[in-house]
Amino acid sequence: MRSWWRRVVCVADFLSWWTAQRDAEALDGQLPAALFSLASLDSHVSVEDAFLEVAVASPSPLREAFQGVVRQLKSGVGFSQAMDALRRRYPSALLARVTGLWASAYQSGADMSEAYRSVAEEAFLFQRLQAERRQSFAVQKYTLWAGLVLVPGLLGLLFSWVADPTSPYVHAVFFGLQVYLVLFSVLSALLVGVVDGSMRLVLRDAMVFAGVSFLVFHGVQALG
Repeated sequence: MRSWWRRVVCVADFLSWWTAQRDAEALDGQLPAALFSLASLDSHVSVEDAFLEVAVASPSPLREAFQGVVRQLKSGVGFSQAMDALRRRYPSALLARVTGLWASAYQSGADMSEAYRSVAEEAFLFQRLQAERRQSFAVQKYTLWAGLVLVPGLLGLLFSWVADPTSPYVHAVFFGLQVYLVLFSVLSALLVGVVDGSMRLVLRDAMVFAGVSFLVFHGVQALG
């Protein structure tokens, strides 16, 4: 019973992490437009009204994120604390940079309209650098795809040559290779997510990679 409960907790934790990663990726795409909207507002607009105005015009999950900031500010939470809470909720490097700059500007008493503008420009540059980084890792993705064919193929070939059908351990070795291919596929999918800067498609990639690995392994084993 305890083991079953641990599995449920692990699955729930993974789904929570995956949802946070998916929302963070969506925020990365929505933030630049929202930042420029904030920068275009009149300098006399309060912080609460500025965030509320942009939240109404923004898609989800940015709308919920900004509305949460407004609720906290209206309940008496400090601006820096509201930014910290927003940063903890969404694991986005861009959002962490933006909220840090906003909090610094607010604490220093700077003109927030000017802070919105400078942060918007920096976020645009930050996003461009991230895109360049993803392009530079494209070669690694192609190498990974080659590994997804070569590694299962070599394992299938070696197993068909070396394995003794009469050995009592042959089934255990075969099962171990299947487990290895699953782990290899999951780690490969995670690596692709890191390279792309997005974990939203990790589950899909892991299933595709596992399917390709099993297909190559069993195909080569049958031919060998």
